[in-house]
Amino acid sequence: PGMAPSFPCVTPSGYQIRRRCCTSLLNLPPTLEILNYFTNVYLYFSNVILVIYVSGNRRVLPYVASQERENGMTTELDLRKDLIAACLEMNARGLNQGTSGNISVQFEDRMLISPSATPYEKLKPEMIASLDLAGEIPDRWDGPLKPSTEWRIHWYAMKQRDDVTAVVHAHPPYCTAFSILRKPIPACHYMIAAFGGMDVRVCNYHTFGSPELAMYVMEALEDRSACLMANHGMVATGTGLEQAMWRAGELEAIAQQYHLAMLLGDPHILGKEEIDETFKMFAGYGVQDG
Repeated sequence: PGMAPSFPCVTPSGYQIRRRCCTSLLNLPPTLEILNYFTNVYLYFSNVILVIYVSGNRRVLPYVASQERENGMTTELDLRKDLIAACLEMNARGLNQGTSGNISVQFEDRMLISPSATPYEKLKPEMIASLDLAGEIPDRWDGPLKPSTEWRIHWYAMKQRDDVTAVVHAHPPYCTAFSILRKPIPACHYMIAAFGGMDVRVCNYHTFGSPELAMYVMEALEDRSACLMANHGMVATGTGLEQAMWRAGELEAIAQQYHLAMLLGDPHILGKEEIDETFKMFAGYGVQDG
């Protein structure tokens, strides 16, 4: 009773914690042990229901690749399904809320991107928007729904960067908090090197969905694989969906760590020599797509 489940925390250890807390709070005499028993049964089955819900709405990307692509070929339908799975994963992990985020992936000379203002759990492969990457910036798309309002960010990133075939844009709490402060995330942790430099920059502010905002994001992404968007959120790129999602989660984790460190004192920031050494160690580290 009174439980407010958080999907990213649905784990056996989380169940054990809730069970212990409930049991200790009740501290029942022998005559009421049956109430304690039924309380534990309730907690167990509520956890099972949550696990079933999350399992039914989140497809782990490595599972998709290993179980559905035994011939080693990735079809457009595969990528459309992966994109939907990534959107569900993004919200389930707390990297985004509602339909404010968007994800894209490249297939041949087309960009597949989540449609605008459509709940992810209602998405079907045929609902994913498709835009041309071969020519100039497009003025039309293929699909029944219009692409995300931030499609220009995704399109320019894929068009201008050979190392980008997937883009994740989201509004995770800690990254967004730093974007509101217009504060870059410095080398507070060696994992900042995963984003290509000594920091993760904050791009200038402009209205969401505008061409100007897309240009500001591209400036902040120069020599970087991620950036914050002033008073807005963040963007992470990758050579595939898995890598882009990995970077999005890693950046939010570093933002949270930096926030906590500042609450405790004055964080020590790593120097260029230390980050350069990390770059050398990073060859082949982390999620490697393609």
